[in-house]
Amino acid sequence: MTVFMVGDIGGSKSEFAIFSSDDPATPLDFRRYANSGFNSAEEVMEKYLSQCSHSPQTACLAVAGVVEAERAQMTNLDWHFDACALAARFSFAKVVLINDMTALASSLPLLDRNHQLMTLNSGSGKQGAVCGLVAPGTGLGEGLFVRLGQNSFFALGSEGGHGGFSPADKEQLELLQWLQQKVSPVSWEMVASGRGIPALFAYYTQHCGMAPSGRITRELAGGDDQTRIIIDGGVTGDRCPVCARVVELFLAIVGSEAGNLALKLNATGGIYLGGGILPRLVGRTSFAPLVTAFGAKGKMTELVARIPLYLILEKKAVLMGGANFVTGGQRG
Repeated sequence: MTVFMVGDIGGSKSEFAIFSSDDPATPLDFRRYANSGFNSAEEVMEKYLSQCSHSPQTACLAVAGVVEAERAQMTNLDWHFDACALAARFSFAKVVLINDMTALASSLPLLDRNHQLMTLNSGSGKQGAVCGLVAPGTGLGEGLFVRLGQNSFFALGSEGGHGGFSPADKEQLELLQWLQQKVSPVSWEMVASGRGIPALFAYYTQHCGMAPSGRITRELAGGDDQTRIIIDGGVTGDRCPVCARVVELFLAIVGSEAGNLALKLNATGGIYLGGGILPRLVGRTSFAPLVTAFGAKGKMTELVARIPLYLILEKKAVLMGGANFVTGGQRG
């Protein structure tokens, strides 16, 4: 049995798994690490390989950043990758570098619609049509997927999250104008990702003058993960009104960009929402703001209504997609 390693290297955490060439959907080993405990990609890889009982000869690293010519630079972390240097250091026969959204897109053929996906808009998707991905995590990833045949597909991650933010209503226009006083240009990632959640909170508290609950104020003063505190504050039983507004605005902005991508790609195969934030909201708040914004596209509202919208629930989807990429599903 041939085994290989797949890594999902994100802005906040790194995950590694071992897969066999016979089954890219089921990891033989899995571990997660906080990137804050390491100074480089080499350090976290060395940690995993020292704890793993397998001896993979090939590695596929899905990186949250730009990948070019067997090299990669992360967008939200000062880590860089060189496939040849990594292969030499860890005695791999081959190291494959891909964008993490390319890996996520590559997972779509493996996902069970009944258990690993949540349908937000059923639509009337077409087999073999283009699919799009929008994934708010530490940053905002975007990508596309096209099935080419029975056992082949084309998957591609992009840097669409760094495109310019386009407000959909008066409130979002005020948000944009407020942010432009601090930074320019304002990208979608700045308002539709984990990094953007504190910015939305600051907009409501500093610009709009809204006061958060005492509990949230205390937690933010003593906690490191502001994004988690704000999101939890907006969806728990004792909801903070400001945090609840942040979550609602965040969902609307994500839905608006998902609808934009649906139109740009004519993604009649469906739009898939990934990343680590949205699955944490399942059963804790309504996705109505996201779905409404997704479909609010003027003359194209009827078209977007026919496009399925799914939320990826599978936490290891990027790893599974990296394994699927390595085992030969990718073409093009």
